[in-house]
Amino acid sequence: MYGDDILIMSPSVNELQYIVYMCEQELIKLDLLVNVKKSCCMRIGKWHDTKCASILCADGMLLDWVDSIRYLGVFIVAELKMI
Repeated sequence: MYGDDILIMSPSVNELQYIVYMCEQELIKLDLLVNVKKSCCMRIGKWHDTKCASILCADGMLLDWVDSIRYLGVFIVAELKMI
């Protein structure tokens, strides 16, 4: 695992926005930024197919919401629950 292979999980979209903000504050201290071209959001749960509020990064860019991601060679798909 590398420093750019980070998976953030949160119980809500609001909490996710807060966590992204906090992570970015630490990255800024290291003169680093979140690469929005390589970052995305995905929702798992009974509302997995519901449109979510956008997650805003410090540079004003928005993170995309997706239906599936590949993380460390494993595909994760937005569904009712994680197995």
